[in-house]
Amino acid sequence: MVSSTFEVDPDDRVHFVGAGGVSMSALAALHLEEGGQVTGSDITKNSRITNLLEKGADISIGHKPENIDDQDLLVKSTAIPEGNSEVQQAAEKGIPVISRAEFLAGLAADKKQIAVSGTHGKTTTTAMLTEIFLRAGRDPSVMLGGELISAESNHISGEEEHFIFEADESDGSLVYYSPWLAIITNLEAEHLNFYEDEIEIADKMKEFINRIESGGFLILCSDDPLIRTQIKPYAEKRDINIITYGINSGDYKADQVKTKNFKTSYQFKIENKNVSRDMRVNLPGRCSVLNSLAAAAAARAAGVDWNAIEDGLDNFKGVKRRFEVKGMVDDIQVIDDYAHHPTEIFATYLTAARSEPSRIITIFQPHRFTRTRALWSDFVCTLSRIDYLLVCDIYPANQKPIEGINSRRLIEEIKKEKGSSNGWTKYSGTPQEAADFLLDRLDGGDLVLTLGAGDVYKAGETLLEKMRGRED
Repeated sequence: MVSSTFEVDPDDRVHFVGAGGVSMSALAALHLEEGGQVTGSDITKNSRITNLLEKGADISIGHKPENIDDQDLLVKSTAIPEGNSEVQQAAEKGIPVISRAEFLAGLAADKKQIAVSGTHGKTTTTAMLTEIFLRAGRDPSVMLGGELISAESNHISGEEEHFIFEADESDGSLVYYSPWLAIITNLEAEHLNFYEDEIEIADKMKEFINRIESGGFLILCSDDPLIRTQIKPYAEKRDINIITYGINSGDYKADQVKTKNFKTSYQFKIENKNVSRDMRVNLPGRCSVLNSLAAAAAARAAGVDWNAIEDGLDNFKGVKRRFEVKGMVDDIQVIDDYAHHPTEIFATYLTAARSEPSRIITIFQPHRFTRTRALWSDFVCTLSRIDYLLVCDIYPANQKPIEGINSRRLIEEIKKEKGSSNGWTKYSGTPQEAADFLLDRLDGGDLVLTLGAGDVYKAGETLLEKMRGRED
C-alpha cells in the first residue's frame, strides 16, 4: 500500500539531506521558487549547491546533527542511510522525514502529472518533452535527472497545469505519483540491489500503472519484450488510453531512420492513420529515435501541435552527460555519457562508432558495487567487445566495498574474454590517471568516450584542458 500524498506547504522550511544531488537540488530549487525556505547539507560542494546558495538556501557541507533545528520537514535522497545523523536528529525532534519521491509527489499533487519511467532513457525523453512544450509556448513545471542544456537548468517552476518529471523506478518509489500521463520507455534487469529480477520490476510497474488517473494515458515502447508480454496486457484491463511506439511496431512508428554527423532523421508515421512527417532529432542513434517517439506521443496527448513537436526535436540541444560532445582539439573529439548499465554502454559505443572515428578510446567507471556484482558477467561480455578500454575504480555512491568486486579483477576477466584481439584493456584508478595515460597516446581522428554515472567525465574535461594548453 502507498500512503496518501504528503502535503507540502509552500511556506514550509524544508531541510534536504544530499542537497547537491541532481534530483534533490532540483526539488530544493522548486521549493525556493514557490516561496519556501530551504536548508540542506551534502558531503562536498558542487555547482548545484552554489546555485542553491545564490537562490537563498542555507546549505552546510557535512552532515551534522546541529544542522537540524526548527525545520518543518526533512527530505532525504535514496543515497542517505537511515542512520544518518541529521535523519536521526529530525526523528528525535519529531520533524517528519520523507523521501525525495514523496516530496515530489507533494509538489505535483495539484498538477496534471506527466511521469516518465523506464530502465533507460528517462532523462532524455523528459528533456525532449520539455523542449517541445517550451517551443509550443507552454509553461510547465519540470524536474529532470540532468541539466537541460537549452534552459541551463535541471528544473522549471512553471505556471500552467502540467508537471513533467522523471518517475525513478530504482527504489520502487514511483508508486507515490498519480500521473495523468505516464511513459514507460523500456524494462530490463537493473537496480538488482532492490529488485530480485526483471519480473519484480515489471510487477512494480503494474503498481505504477494502477496510479494513472482513470481516462488518462499510458505510452509504451512496443519494441521492448517485457513491455509487450508483461505490461501492455495488464494495462489493457485498466480504464486508460494506451499509445504504443517503436521502430519495428506500434501506433507511432519510425521508418527510414538515418544518422549522420550525430543527428538523426526518420519518417514518422501513425498506424492506421494517414499521417506521415519528416522528423529530425538533434541526437544520434536508435535510442534517441525511440525517446523522440515517446515525447511526441505524450505531446500529442497533451494537445501540442505537430509544428511545435518538429521544432522541439529539431532544435533539441540535449542534456548534460547524455551523449554530450565536450569538445574537440587537434581532431580528437571527447564525448561523455551517463551510461552505466551494459545495455546502455554498448548502445552508446555503437552510436559513437557511426561517426567512423579512427579509434574509440573508452574510459569506463563502474557505478556501485552492488550493480557491478549483479551484472558482472554482462559487464565482462559487453566491455570485451570494446577495442581500446580504460577501466577506473568503482564509484561507490555511498556503498561499502564488496570483497572480490573490483575493477582490477573485472579487467582480468575482460582480457580473458577478449583473447588476443587488437587494442588494449588497462586499469586506471581515477579519471585523472586515465587522462594522464591518454594525453600522449591520442592521434587525430580518435574519439574519447567517457562512460559512467560517477565522476568519470572529469577525465574528458582534463584531457581537453591539457590538449588546449599544448596549443598555446
